[in-house]
Amino acid sequence: MVKPPWRTFRLRPGDHVVEIDPGVSFGTGLHPTTRACLRLLDEYTGPPAGPLSFLDIGCGSGILAIAAARLGCRPLLALDHDPQAVSAARRNCAANKLERKIICRQADILNLHLPRKYDLIAANLLAGLLLTAAGRIIATVAPGGRLILSGILRRQYAAVRHGYRQLGFHEINRMDEGEWITGGFARR
Repeated sequence: MVKPPWRTFRLRPGDHVVEIDPGVSFGTGLHPTTRACLRLLDEYTGPPAGPLSFLDIGCGSGILAIAAARLGCRPLLALDHDPQAVSAARRNCAANKLERKIICRQADILNLHLPRKYDLIAANLLAGLLLTAAGRIIATVAPGGRLILSGILRRQYAAVRHGYRQLGFHEINRMDEGEWITGGFARR
């Protein structure tokens, strides 16, 4: 359940709460791409997956990293090029008492070099950036890992799918909502 700090909700058994105050950052949980990422994240972390490492590229408010933490992912890294987004993500991690579990950093995806690989990566960016940075993004995927690629307009999805197929990844599922498509990918 994603909620702003000023709202209260009645929880049901099994609900995980992600409290988000986006400030000026992207990521309230209302956009179709964020919702699709959250659905795939929930699907990919379910049993028997066990604890997975998680990388959020273009973290915005930190919503996906916080949700991944609630779903048991460890370790967690949230990256964004915008310093205001990184500040918002850090505030939201603290509000959710996860500031010690999620590392939030400013990073340029086009120059991304990480010391480790991750089991699950979410990149909710624009299609052009997903394609331009594809080599850097796939370099972060651990063996057997999965990618969630989002922020893609319907008319751009075929090009993104083709670009990642050329790099050895195939689509394992996809979610369509309105003009937006989110794809789940794994190495062939």
